[in-house]
Amino acid sequence: TSLAEAMLYITGETDRLGNVNAGNTVCDYDSEETARKFSISAAAALFDHSDLIHENDRKDFFHLLERCAKENGWVENTIRFYTSKGRYEWLEVHLHKEYLPAVGETVIAGTLVNVAGWKNEVNRWKDKANRDALTGLYNKEHFEISANAILEKPNAAGAIIFVDIDDFKKINDRYGHNAGDYVLVNVARILKNICRDCKVSRWGGEEFLLVFIDLNGDEVFTELDTFLHRLAKRSFDFKGTDISVTMTF
Repeated sequence: TSLAEAMLYITGETDRLGNVNAGNTVCDYDSEETARKFSISAAAALFDHSDLIHENDRKDFFHLLERCAKENGWVENTIRFYTSKGRYEWLEVHLHKEYLPAVGETVIAGTLVNVAGWKNEVNRWKDKANRDALTGLYNKEHFEISANAILEKPNAAGAIIFVDIDDFKKINDRYGHNAGDYVLVNVARILKNICRDCKVSRWGGEEFLLVFIDLNGDEVFTELDTFLHRLAKRSFDFKGTDISVTMTF
């Protein structure tokens, strides 16, 4: 059994998570409570190639260990751990240094608190705040943040394209604002389905913004051409009235 696999082993008799190769306890917990206590010496070596911590959170976990080794008192962060439920869940990690006379060394000890429900709810509200209420696309504010992050990457390549619905005001004036909203929702849906290699945002009104990443100019125009041709062949049935639209970029 590999060390990583051994670390994930839980005995039914003691509810103890340990390294069965060396017999050292890595984690003790009460299965009826959300809090778990663990002590780890040389934790970086134990967790470096373990699936116990989500791969995107390992760097944060090791940084937390470094802080704990240098600082006095408690340090904390929220990190995804693989749980007995067969999935990664957010756990609030609180660590501090502690001398254990039984083993004659200072170890990193702490508590893990399951905050998955709270974290998921926060992420849901954050995502909701980042999206346009009508179309469900990302909004202008989120685009500005994400675009800056993309452009700051070394050797960033891609394109930012504005597209808007032609003569959209005439649709509102002729068929009403509910019809206009119906058109916006359907155009947004088609954009998401066709432009799979880009991030689609609603910039405002009838304007949409597409961010293509790691595509050259020919590839970008191929996707845009596919979208415009499919849109030209479509009409939107709003309460028995067919509404056709074109777009320009």
